[in-house]
Amino acid sequence: MKKLITIVAAIILIAAAWYLFRVSGTTQTPVTDSENLNTLLGGAPINSIELNRSTPDTLVIPAEHVMSPRFESEEMLQSFSSTQAISFGDYLIVLEFLTENVAAYSQTGEFIQKLGGGELSQATSITSNSDSLYIYDYGIKQVHVYDSELSYKRSFPFNAPYYTQGSLKVNGDHIAYQREEASGFRMTDSGVNRLLSVAPLEQPESTIADLIPRIVPSGKHPGGFNNLLFSMNVRSDIVSSYPALPYLFVYRNFGQYRNIQLVSTRYKEIENPDLTPFQPVMGEAVRINNLMDDLYLRDNGDILLFSFGQLHHIQLQRNGEYMYNQSYVLKRGDSDDILQSISSIDGSSTQPRTLYIVSSGVLFKVELPV
Repeated sequence: MKKLITIVAAIILIAAAWYLFRVSGTTQTPVTDSENLNTLLGGAPINSIELNRSTPDTLVIPAEHVMSPRFESEEMLQSFSSTQAISFGDYLIVLEFLTENVAAYSQTGEFIQKLGGGELSQATSITSNSDSLYIYDYGIKQVHVYDSELSYKRSFPFNAPYYTQGSLKVNGDHIAYQREEASGFRMTDSGVNRLLSVAPLEQPESTIADLIPRIVPSGKHPGGFNNLLFSMNVRSDIVSSYPALPYLFVYRNFGQYRNIQLVSTRYKEIENPDLTPFQPVMGEAVRINNLMDDLYLRDNGDILLFSFGQLHHIQLQRNGEYMYNQSYVLKRGDSDDILQSISSIDGSSTQPRTLYIVSSGVLFKVELPV
């Protein structure tokens, strides 16, 4: 009898283990042509997420949630095409990349004011916490800070961030930024081989963590694989990715917490070069196709990812695993056009289900289902 009970118990344990493995999506660590990437992929448990698991739902964006594609006002010297937008308190802050055009609008799209009384030159990234708005000006390598009433507070020099849009994120405690000397194809003798750095918000030059390795050596092809997307939430959790590769990397307490391998039929159709580095030839260009446009880490740990015309919701479970939740096609209510690509995505600071997405210069307010 005891032997029978032992056998039954063993079968139950095996079945339970199989079920947990299947549900969690835990998978074997992929092996690539990059030693640094292989080390990163092996640095945390990895979940496999099938992005084509179900037919995507269609979310119709009401016409009143489609903001004007070209913002104009008496205070703007020229028409204003948005490339990045964030929610900041009761305002929407909209930026036109590498210009002095940063402006505040109401939640319904009415112009309020232009920001920067002459101090802006080439604004490249906007970010905020509950108290302040931060604008990174690549032209003069400074960060300009505004209070919750959009009044200018101060500026401080900051040479480190890369010029790409979204290269800077803040919350109440930390500032995270993509390093200029360790990005893309740039050659550097600085010895910096990490792409993403974190510092105390009040001491931005005092780095406390360097994350995400350069996966192709400095000055070698295909350098485009070193480009980066990342997002940080209020808890200082960070999700990052090389947009041309099907992986997400989640950090908690600035330590590698979870890796996610994304699986999609669309990804299998992309013919990117392999990761084997080689010395470039003068005038030679290597094309890298991105698999994802942007990503956003919600305060509850869920990840939203826009890839090949679909918004994917990846959900954090109580056991720390990540699971596929749902995918959405975003359809304009004013024209029935489908959003095929985006330039930025941000969540509302007061409404967890609300997103602000910029596509082809148009700002959209998107309400996710419950």
